[in-house]
Amino acid sequence: MTGNGGFVFLTIHIKPSTLMKYFTRFLTATALLWLMASCQSFFSTEKTVVPLAIHTTKFYHAQMLCNDTLSDSLRIDISSLAIDTVPPGLLTDSLTAFINYASLLKTDGTLAPDESSLAASLLSENREVYSDPDFHCQGWTLTRKVECLLNADGLFSVSGFDFSFMGGAHPNTQIILKTFDLTTGLAVTVKEMVAPEKMPQLLKVVEQKFRKVYELADTASWQNNGFWFDDGFKLPQNMALTPDGLYLIYNQYEVAPYAVGTTELIVDADEWMNVLTPEWQRRFARVRR
Repeated sequence: MTGNGGFVFLTIHIKPSTLMKYFTRFLTATALLWLMASCQSFFSTEKTVVPLAIHTTKFYHAQMLCNDTLSDSLRIDISSLAIDTVPPGLLTDSLTAFINYASLLKTDGTLAPDESSLAASLLSENREVYSDPDFHCQGWTLTRKVECLLNADGLFSVSGFDFSFMGGAHPNTQIILKTFDLTTGLAVTVKEMVAPEKMPQLLKVVEQKFRKVYELADTASWQNNGFWFDDGFKLPQNMALTPDGLYLIYNQYEVAPYAVGTTELIVDADEWMNVLTPEWQRRFARVRR
């Protein structure tokens, strides 16, 4: 159609159903583009948590106490951790308290201010014990080692090894484990990481590994084999997250007599991943080996 002035006007008729179809496609494409942009923005802005800068400290003290030729009647050997710098946003008070506990605990349950004070305390205690002529002088040994098991993505796992002989029938060994979420400053328990409905599955996996260590059949009685699982198998008191999975320690006297010793187990990374909550699956995926 030609109007005044020579312009041509073209009239196009589109069915309402066709118009709605194209409009729906436009909205769908727009929504997809928005979602992709949002996801890209989320992942590109996710911050990488810088590991703690740490170093190992060493302390050694040996001193003759008894009237003999032993130059190390009192021997104290401590290897511990010190934090150099704390990245912004991380909280380390609880971790520091754990390190101090594992390194500086005295026999009376209090903490020494440093390793030299701990050595002086043990020296004084030893001299007090053996000042009684009815007691035969014995050398004392204290060996402690604090180690980092995991330091990534705001997670820090640590172990504290303690070997001591201060007279008596035999020495004693204890290992304590803990995982800290440094973004909150709090220790993290296995109960928090594992999905509630998967806890029986984890317990079964650990029990199978425990039985394998001691070559016990699935139906073998705990009591008949010297273990103290009177109310059924249970997880140990000390567990920690590592790049290889879940590390577990059953200490001396925890579930069996002293002669059984310490039992160490690992729930490997794949088994561990299968029992975690979705949140902890994501976190463990970033630190696993």
